Amino acid sequence: MTEKKSVGDASEELPFVSVIVPVYNDERRIGECIKSLLDQTYPRDRYEIFIVDNGSTDGTRKVVQKYPVTLLVEDEILSSYAARNKGIQNAKGEILAFTDSDVKVSNSWLQNGIKSMSESGADYVGSRVELYNPRDNVTYWDLHSMIGVFPVKENIEQSNFTPTCNLFVGKSVIRKIGMFDPRLVSAGDFEFGQRVKDAGFKQAYAENAVIYHPTRSTFQEYVKWAFRIGRGKAQLARYYPKRYKKAISGFQNPKKYLPPAPWKFSGKIKGYKTMSLSHKSRIYLVTYIKNVCLPLGVLAGILAELISRKRHAS
Repeated sequence: MTEKKSVGDASEELPFVSVIVPVYNDERRIGECIKSLLDQTYPRDRYEIFIVDNGSTDGTRKVVQKYPVTLLVEDEILSSYAARNKGIQNAKGEILAFTDSDVKVSNSWLQNGIKSMSESGADYVGSRVELYNPRDNVTYWDLHSMIGVFPVKENIEQSNFTPTCNLFVGKSVIRKIGMFDPRLVSAGDFEFGQRVKDAGFKQAYAENAVIYHPTRSTFQEYVKWAFRIGRGKAQLARYYPKRYKKAISGFQNPKKYLPPAPWKFSGKIKGYKTMSLSHKSRIYLVTYIKNVCLPLGVLAGILAELISRKRHAS
């Protein structure tokens, strides 16, 4: 168990925290992420920031070097989890805080996350992810992104994991169960959280350690996301067949490709009853396209893994 110290008690030294952010070709957003990490209510001398570049070919590294943070490079393995592991290997903190390059964190993010760990006695804490539209024009893809994309509380309670865009974990956890699986392109947060639970560590949800994540605004962004998720599921089934073989079973179910039932769909969309018919139709169509992309992404992931196996075998 991580040593618990009260954040609100000035008589005790606050735990030192290592913030770890993987980045790949994100010169446009990494600066804003870093600014938000530097603008924390948590004492600046009690945390360090690692930005881990994962083989960027744009100007990401030049942007990072403008700020008082530590730039690390992971060029050998192209995986965000390999980049996070590089950060872990260099971290001095007794607590590790993870987020992503495309987000902005609230200025009380660290303080509230660490306080939640202290008060709950948890070694693994996930927190709220709020979505926002980063552009002037709002697309129907943006609107759909607002619907249950990051149900962090439910993920922790029902599936024992939180996305790595907002994760606090004790260094003692890493010492016992190891780091992230660097072979995975997605679902590494899920696999890691499962190991945390299996090892007997307490997991908890913190409502007020908030980060702000941009919506996905185009069909192309959704396809890219769906295929990445699918590849991750196929990799789980490949590397952990006894435990995660069912992760890839859904793509074979014909029901996955049918339009959602309108009477069930309407209850899931906030304000759906007051929308115009045109608005309802477009939201419905976007939802259907997204639902179809997910099983197709799994199929693409399976094929990609088969090709990868043949390449390694030859």
